[in-house]
Amino acid sequence: MTRRTLRTLIGALSVATLLAACDERKDAETASPPATEAEAPPAPEPAADPTPPAETALPSKTAADRVPLYGDLHVHSAASFDSYTFGNRVTQEDAYRFAHGEEVAIWGDRKVKLDRPLDFAGVTDHIEWWGVPDLCTDENSGVYDTDTCLALRDQDWGRLNGGKLGAGYSAIPPERAAGFCEGEEGMKRCNDLRAMVWDMTRTNAAKFYEPGKFTTFIGYEFTQPAPSGGHLHRNVIFANTHVPDEPKSTYDLVFDSELWRWLEEACTGACDVIAIPHNQNISWGYAFSLERRDGTPYTDEDLARRARIERIAEMFQIKGASECTVGVLTSDEECGFEQVFPVCAEGDKRGCQRFGSTARDGLKLGLKTEAERGVNPFKYGFIGSTDTHNATPGATEEATFPGGHGRRDASLETRLTPVPLGQSGFLRFNPGGLAAVWAEENTREAIFAAMKRRETFATSGGRMAVRVFASFGFPDGLDADPDRIAKAYAQGVAMGSDLPRGDGAPALLVEATRDPMSAPLAKIQIVKGWLDGEDMREQVFDIACSDGLSPDPETHQCPDNGAAVDMATCAYSADKGADAMTMLWRDPEFDAAKRAFYYARVLENPTCRWSTAQALADGREPPSADWVPPLIRERAWSSPVWYTP
Repeated sequence: MTRRTLRTLIGALSVATLLAACDERKDAETASPPATEAEAPPAPEPAADPTPPAETALPSKTAADRVPLYGDLHVHSAASFDSYTFGNRVTQEDAYRFAHGEEVAIWGDRKVKLDRPLDFAGVTDHIEWWGVPDLCTDENSGVYDTDTCLALRDQDWGRLNGGKLGAGYSAIPPERAAGFCEGEEGMKRCNDLRAMVWDMTRTNAAKFYEPGKFTTFIGYEFTQPAPSGGHLHRNVIFANTHVPDEPKSTYDLVFDSELWRWLEEACTGACDVIAIPHNQNISWGYAFSLERRDGTPYTDEDLARRARIERIAEMFQIKGASECTVGVLTSDEECGFEQVFPVCAEGDKRGCQRFGSTARDGLKLGLKTEAERGVNPFKYGFIGSTDTHNATPGATEEATFPGGHGRRDASLETRLTPVPLGQSGFLRFNPGGLAAVWAEENTREAIFAAMKRRETFATSGGRMAVRVFASFGFPDGLDADPDRIAKAYAQGVAMGSDLPRGDGAPALLVEATRDPMSAPLAKIQIVKGWLDGEDMREQVFDIACSDGLSPDPETHQCPDNGAAVDMATCAYSADKGADAMTMLWRDPEFDAAKRAFYYARVLENPTCRWSTAQALADGREPPSADWVPPLIRERAWSSPVWYTP
């Protein structure tokens, strides 16, 4: 059952808080298409910001007027070398049209369209190898007959990944494929190609930006590899059109610490930027580490730069969840959600999960690092995104998921083929998540400001909403106050913030609303982490249960609410769960002497995983591998709040 068909089941669903938040988004979802090619403005110059003055003035808006906006900041078009090799020919322009709600054709001439347009998007093509497909398809380019170009035209990813794009690319420093950027002429060719794609990226972001309706961001992916195919990648997102003339790749900046330094030096004046790490789950523990990938320690200056540049991290995407891993300093059963790699066995360091591979590891290590070195380099807010290589931002519907890697996973047969545990086959992947922010309006300034202050949340693909406030002074009964949001901003801090010290135990106000086109909510959880001497600890509290249920006072867990799924049709219980949940929760085990963080996790009732829904729709038996669950619980993660004694 697709979310589209659920409209008839949900009918006249009325969720006051959700409808109020969605009022401002209606214009974006019903807006006319963006300007045509003929109407597009010329490519912007770095020093000229065409944003109208109205974008920077929000006189009628207050923090209490902020609404949830949903987007995707991890999108690859045909301008990404790997995406092109996968057969993707969908352009940056097509990607923005798709995000805006238009139909596009992807590999295999399959027509795809979003049920609901996005509020914002950023195309983040891999900067490494920008323009190479143009060279490899031009017989007069001088590199047409190189091994790389031959493999590219054959669409042979194995040959490409086994050469300089794979082993050589993972070297320190990374090695370029032969023939492309060698000598003065070759380097000029590579620089010209980079400038060409950078101009195209800026032009397309300007062309499709409609303040108040649909927001675009200029950006790219900095693709620093870790050993043995691991990921230490960042999406670099700029606040406006004031951007560096020449963006840098990992061929220019070998380590992430060099990226942070360059961004601070190059992005000055009206320029502002954030870097968003992703796929920590495929970093082999390097993502949240105090050492660079060559084993040298980060300096205190490196850590401080990281804290300034990297404000948010990607919690969820097509290659799995990066929240936590059961068996790596946690027994939280919900950490088993959409995992791609197993826990490392003794002695293993690659191709598996070890400490430093998940966001929760980073949050806990950040507390310890701040206590020892005076800076928390891992103070991240959370977002989700897709990492689509089909240029289809926001295509996260489980039942209609078209794959995300061009011809490589275009067929249902390929997507449903089991692979051994520990390998990252397409059956282990998922449709990806969404980035969500609480912002006053749909403009670059408002959305970027939300990301900078970390008032963001991640979803596993749906459009549920969650927000968290914290204070030592919240009164009992605030969760039932109709003016609670304005009072929460006035009396406390929003998620993404540091909690000022106070008396007693802190209280968290958590508010969540369901996605009207998905299953009802089952419960709200608070994930707490704290530093106990040298030990990093955590605990999960269920704080709000649906259907009138209450958490067990001993286990802090909600009873099962009885929600079920018909495994023949994927229909789920319509009479179980909640449309909206609000709870004021005080930490019953607070110790004022210990550093801590808190974030909320909101779970839906169970629904069919994409592999189950699509197999049943095609008349097949769902995959039976024990590591591929037939059902999932879609979810959202708030950004944390931090307490420092």
